[in-house]
Amino acid sequence: MASSETDIANLALSHIGGTNLSNIDDSSPKALIVRQFYDQALEEVLRAYDWACATRRQELAAVDGDLAKYAYRYALPADPYCLRVLTVFSPETGEDLPDDQYIIEGRELLTDATPLSMKYMAKLTNVSEYDSLFTEALSFKLAAYLAFPITKKAALRGEMLQLYLLSLGQAEAISGSEMESPDPLPTEWGNIT
Repeated sequence: MASSETDIANLALSHIGGTNLSNIDDSSPKALIVRQFYDQALEEVLRAYDWACATRRQELAAVDGDLAKYAYRYALPADPYCLRVLTVFSPETGEDLPDDQYIIEGRELLTDATPLSMKYMAKLTNVSEYDSLFTEALSFKLAAYLAFPITKKAALRGEMLQLYLLSLGQAEAISGSEMESPDPLPTEWGNIT
């Protein structure tokens, strides 16, 4: 498992036949190219799928200000940074707020409901929090960005994007098997034919 951004960068470079970096923060031309694309690839992969390792829940803090249509304004979480809202719910009842009862504008959620919590996709900055499937997907996405600048082979970008999409499919299949299964039907319903 990768223990640093340099490990992930080297995994991406290995996918395209590149040589390893000693450190992603060094001043080599290759490290500069990797750093140019690393955060973009990271955010795209985090936004593309509901990664368990990046899912967070947080009660939202109300923000003062006049609103024309909605009664309440909430700041989206900043620590860890919210990349994508998954669900908005009442912390009192746990019930989800229907999508048509709130909107996201900029870094704020507007609604008539209070109090609110949310489940969201967080921007992970600590590589030790990444699971192995996330690391694999990130390495292929980063490899797609690096393919042409490093190798000058345009077709390699498409190959890396295909492998990235396959890694997302694998994550979805495994995640589906790890999800909580619904409660079994009552025994008297189990014998209906």
